[in-house]
Amino acid sequence: MTFVNSRKVILLFCAILSLCVINIYAQNATPVEILNKAKECYKKGLYDEAIANFTQAIQVGSASPEIYNYRAASYDDNGQPTKAIADYTKAIELNPSYAEAYNNRGLVYYDQEAYAKAIADYTQALKINPQYALAYNNRGVAYYDWEKYTQAIKDFNKAIEIRPGYVAAYINRGLAYHDKNDLRQALINYNTAIEIDPKNAKAYNERGLVYYDQGKRDLAIKDYTRALTINPDFSEAYSRRGVVYYKNGKKDRAILDYTKADQMNKELAREFVKKGIAYHNKIEFDLALVNYNKAIEKDPVSFEAYFNRGLTYYKQGNLDQAINDYTKAVENNSEFAKGYSSRAVAYYYQKEYAKAKADIDTAKSLGATVDPEIIKALDNMPKESVK
Repeated sequence: MTFVNSRKVILLFCAILSLCVINIYAQNATPVEILNKAKECYKKGLYDEAIANFTQAIQVGSASPEIYNYRAASYDDNGQPTKAIADYTKAIELNPSYAEAYNNRGLVYYDQEAYAKAIADYTQALKINPQYALAYNNRGVAYYDWEKYTQAIKDFNKAIEIRPGYVAAYINRGLAYHDKNDLRQALINYNTAIEIDPKNAKAYNERGLVYYDQGKRDLAIKDYTRALTINPDFSEAYSRRGVVYYKNGKKDRAILDYTKADQMNKELAREFVKKGIAYHNKIEFDLALVNYNKAIEKDPVSFEAYFNRGLTYYKQGNLDQAINDYTKAVENNSEFAKGYSSRAVAYYYQKEYAKAKADIDTAKSLGATVDPEIIKALDNMPKESVK
């Protein structure tokens, strides 16, 4: 299930310039002008330009904790979490009472699945500001992922107490109650979320699942349809509605929904694989694995996701996991030559020479190029070693 968490970035100046393209190194640019250009770039999603402008602002004397917080957000949105953490940490060093920086750094740790670090940062933010509803919500999400549902619900309760109209916290609390099998409380929370925000697709989607679990299939279909009316790209709603149609004997409709969901999930999986490859190439292997895991969650038969995750495990020296993933890759695509050639290398270094030789033969038959040094080494071995 997907939760809703939040980051906060503080705007320091009201005046915003309309363009990001002015040369930040212009002699007549003031620190305030550079800073405003940086914020405008960030708002437009031009993160490289925003980072350059924030960096220039710091260099000309605007090295405040808020600027580091803002540049960190730019780094995070630009797929550079290590630099984001460094900037949030710098902001905290400059202002140890900066609750928002702790919350925001916690979100980066959460995205890295470093839940203990995330919870520690949210907790520190709440020590500084006990009325910080976002931090309670975010910590609740982290507790949920640790399957500490009671603690998660307590945090969502507190978030809602501080901010009674906090839709995300109602939805998240509903998810926690649902996983505790308290369908009545889950339904109450989703109903409240929908009353506050009648166009919240996620609330309808989750309420639909409660109705399904209660055996109220017509109401479930109605809610999934409403979610898709609001958000036509909501793959999970298609998938869930497909299940209900199938249970109701409407197999043609079920197939249409499954197909739509599958297409969307494959597209999302490909995006996660691309991000994973980028992190792998930056030698940020833990983040690469996070993205490959997400790809596999979206598309469990993605041979690309398994293969690339195998490459990362191999680089980490985890040959057993690499072999497992290469095996999944070729199971999902029996003609994927690189899967066999890569597994052959892993088998070779595991001293499973017969398996390595078999994979090399398969890879070569499919047109793959295999490391000639490994082929030579296997050819020079006694025959009994590769049987």
